[in-house]
Parts: sequence; structure tokens; C-alpha cells
Amino acid sequence: MRYLAVTDNATGATVLMTPEEVEALTAIDADEIAWAIEECGVCNSLDHTILDTRSEQEILAVG
Repeated sequence: MRYLAVTDNATGATVLMTPEEVEALTAIDADEIAWAIEECGVCNSLDHTILDTRSEQEILAVG
């Protein structure tokens, strides 16, 4: 399921991706992305900003 909104910091373009797709694009481990979003609400790198678009209920239902 594509639920991570990945914004290219250079262009501002945003696309929804799966954790695996984001990992391949950014070279950031999917577990690190999940941790950063859980702790900070966002995962930032020099090139991308990653947000989880799921509702709290969806996240709790999965976890």
C-alpha cells in the first residue's frame, strides 16, 4: 500500500510510495524511516521529506 508521501526537496514534487519504494529511492532503511516518523512526525533528508498519510486509526489497526 502506498501511504508515504515523499516530497523531492529540489522540485517540490510529491508522490505516494510504499516503504520499500522509499527505501530504494532514498537509500534510507525502511525501519529508520518508520522510527523517524514515529518519533518526529517526519523523516527528513537533504533530498526528500517523507510523511505518513495514514490516519491514526489505520496505524493502530496495523500495529
